Amino acid sequence: MQRSGAFSFSHIPPPGIFDRAKVSAALVSLKRNDGRSHSLAEGVLALIGIYGVVSYSVSLSRKEIGIRIALGATEFSVLRMVLGYGLRRVALGISVGVALALGCTRLLSSQLSGVPPADPWTYSGVSAVFAFAALAACYIPARRAAAIQPMRSLREQ
Repeated sequence: MQRSGAFSFSHIPPPGIFDRAKVSAALVSLKRNDGRSHSLAEGVLALIGIYGVVSYSVSLSRKEIGIRIALGATEFSVLRMVLGYGLRRVALGISVGVALALGCTRLLSSQLSGVPPADPWTYSGVSAVFAFAALAACYIPARRAAAIQPMRSLREQ
Protein backbone atom coordinates (compact mmCIF):
# COMPACT_ATOMS: atom_id res chain seq x y z
CA MET A 1 0.00 0.00 0.00
CA GLN A 2 1.55 3.28 -1.17
CA ARG A 3 0.60 6.74 -0.14
CA SER A 4 0.04 9.36 -2.82
CA GLY A 5 3.17 11.37 -3.50
CA ALA A 6 5.52 8.67 -2.19
CA PHE A 7 8.52 7.84 -4.35
CA SER A 8 8.45 4.40 -5.99
CA PHE A 9 11.41 2.39 -7.28
CA SER A 10 9.23 0.32 -9.62
CA HIS A 11 10.64 2.02 -12.74
CA ILE A 12 14.21 0.90 -12.00
CA PRO A 13 15.03 -2.51 -13.54
CA PRO A 14 16.64 -5.18 -11.38
CA PRO A 15 20.43 -5.56 -11.49
CA GLY A 16 21.93 -7.62 -14.31
CA ILE A 17 19.44 -6.54 -16.99
CA PHE A 18 21.74 -4.07 -18.79
CA ASP A 19 24.67 -5.11 -20.94
CA ARG A 20 27.76 -3.45 -19.50
CA ALA A 21 29.22 -2.60 -22.93
CA LYS A 22 26.01 -0.89 -24.04
CA VAL A 23 25.82 1.15 -20.86
CA SER A 24 29.46 2.28 -21.09
CA ALA A 25 29.03 3.17 -24.79
CA ALA A 26 25.93 5.20 -23.93
CA LEU A 27 27.76 7.00 -21.13
CA VAL A 28 30.72 7.80 -23.41
CA SER A 29 28.42 9.21 -26.10
CA LEU A 30 26.54 11.19 -23.45
CA LYS A 31 29.83 12.59 -22.18
CA ARG A 32 30.86 13.61 -25.71
CA ASN A 33 27.53 15.26 -26.46
CA ASP A 34 27.51 16.86 -23.02
CA GLY A 35 30.93 18.38 -23.74
CA ARG A 36 29.65 19.92 -26.96
CA SER A 37 26.62 21.37 -25.28
CA HIS A 38 28.77 22.73 -22.48
CA SER A 39 31.02 24.43 -25.03
CA LEU A 40 28.02 25.94 -26.77
CA ALA A 41 26.54 27.10 -23.47
CA GLU A 42 29.86 28.64 -22.41
CA GLY A 43 30.13 30.49 -25.72
CA VAL A 44 26.60 31.82 -25.43
CA LEU A 45 27.23 32.94 -21.86
CA ALA A 46 30.41 34.71 -22.93
CA LEU A 47 28.53 36.55 -25.68
CA ILE A 48 25.77 37.52 -23.26
CA GLY A 49 28.48 38.84 -20.94
CA ILE A 50 30.05 40.89 -23.73
CA TYR A 51 26.64 42.27 -24.68
CA GLY A 52 25.93 43.14 -21.05
CA VAL A 53 29.25 44.92 -20.48
CA VAL A 54 29.01 46.96 -23.68
CA SER A 55 25.35 47.76 -23.08
CA TYR A 56 26.11 48.86 -19.51
CA SER A 57 29.00 51.07 -20.64
CA VAL A 58 26.71 52.68 -23.23
CA SER A 59 24.10 53.38 -20.58
CA LEU A 60 26.73 54.97 -18.32
CA SER A 61 28.12 57.16 -21.08
CA ARG A 62 24.74 58.11 -22.52
CA LYS A 63 25.23 61.76 -21.63
CA GLU A 64 28.72 61.84 -23.19
CA ILE A 65 27.42 60.24 -26.37
CA GLY A 66 24.57 62.76 -26.46
CA ILE A 67 27.07 65.61 -26.18
CA ARG A 68 29.20 64.12 -28.97
CA ILE A 69 26.16 63.82 -31.23
CA ALA A 70 25.06 67.39 -30.35
CA LEU A 71 28.52 68.65 -31.27
CA GLY A 72 28.35 66.98 -34.67
CA ALA A 73 29.49 63.39 -34.28
CA THR A 74 28.14 61.19 -37.03
CA GLU A 75 26.34 57.92 -36.53
CA PHE A 76 29.34 56.10 -38.00
CA SER A 77 31.76 57.67 -35.52
CA VAL A 78 29.55 56.69 -32.56
CA LEU A 79 29.26 53.14 -33.94
CA ARG A 80 33.03 52.98 -34.38
CA MET A 81 33.63 54.26 -30.85
CA VAL A 82 31.33 51.73 -29.17
CA LEU A 83 32.41 48.81 -31.37
CA GLY A 84 36.05 49.71 -30.74
CA TYR A 85 35.43 49.69 -27.00
CA GLY A 86 33.89 46.22 -27.11
CA LEU A 87 36.26 44.68 -29.63
CA ARG A 88 39.38 45.86 -27.78
CA ARG A 89 38.22 43.89 -24.77
CA VAL A 90 37.38 40.90 -26.95
CA ALA A 91 40.84 40.99 -28.57
CA LEU A 92 42.44 41.09 -25.14
CA GLY A 93 40.30 38.15 -23.99
CA ILE A 94 41.07 36.09 -27.08
CA SER A 95 44.81 36.71 -26.79
CA VAL A 96 44.87 35.81 -23.09
CA GLY A 97 42.70 32.73 -23.78
CA VAL A 98 44.95 31.51 -26.59
CA ALA A 99 48.05 32.07 -24.46
CA LEU A 100 46.54 30.11 -21.57
CA ALA A 101 45.37 27.34 -23.89
CA LEU A 102 48.82 27.04 -25.43
CA GLY A 103 50.30 26.95 -21.94
CA CYS A 104 47.98 24.10 -20.96
CA THR A 105 48.61 21.92 -24.04
CA ARG A 106 50.46 19.27 -22.06
CA LEU A 107 47.50 18.90 -19.71
CA LEU A 108 44.93 18.90 -22.52
CA SER A 109 46.74 16.55 -24.90
CA SER A 110 45.23 13.45 -23.26
CA GLN A 111 41.69 14.84 -23.78
CA LEU A 112 42.07 15.49 -27.52
CA SER A 113 41.54 12.87 -30.18
CA GLY A 114 42.56 13.41 -33.79
CA VAL A 115 43.73 17.01 -33.26
CA PRO A 116 47.24 18.03 -32.22
CA PRO A 117 47.31 20.07 -28.99
CA ALA A 118 48.79 23.18 -30.63
CA ASP A 119 46.88 23.12 -33.93
CA PRO A 120 47.05 26.65 -35.39
CA TRP A 121 43.98 26.12 -37.60
CA THR A 122 41.85 25.22 -34.60
CA TYR A 123 43.03 28.19 -32.56
CA SER A 124 42.61 30.65 -35.40
CA GLY A 125 39.23 29.23 -36.44
CA VAL A 126 37.77 29.34 -32.94
CA SER A 127 39.19 32.82 -32.39
CA ALA A 128 37.71 34.08 -35.67
CA VAL A 129 34.27 32.60 -34.94
CA PHE A 130 34.27 34.06 -31.45
CA ALA A 131 35.46 37.48 -32.70
CA PHE A 132 32.71 37.56 -35.33
CA ALA A 133 30.05 36.57 -32.78
CA ALA A 134 31.40 39.20 -30.36
CA LEU A 135 31.17 41.80 -33.13
CA ALA A 136 27.49 40.92 -33.49
CA ALA A 137 27.03 41.13 -29.69
CA CYS A 138 28.67 44.60 -29.65
CA TYR A 139 26.70 45.86 -32.65
CA ILE A 140 23.32 45.98 -30.86
CA PRO A 141 24.42 48.41 -28.11
CA ALA A 142 26.41 50.37 -30.70
CA ARG A 143 23.29 50.89 -32.83
CA ARG A 144 21.39 51.94 -29.70
CA ALA A 145 24.14 54.43 -28.85
CA ALA A 146 24.15 55.86 -32.36
CA ALA A 147 20.39 56.45 -32.13
CA ILE A 148 20.59 58.52 -28.93
CA GLN A 149 18.76 61.83 -29.18
CA PRO A 150 21.04 64.54 -27.77
CA MET A 151 18.38 66.68 -26.10
CA ARG A 152 16.74 63.73 -24.38
CA SER A 153 20.05 62.37 -23.05
CA LEU A 154 21.09 65.82 -21.75
CA ARG A 155 17.79 66.25 -19.87
CA GLU A 156 18.13 62.91 -18.11
CA GLN A 157 20.04 62.79 -14.86
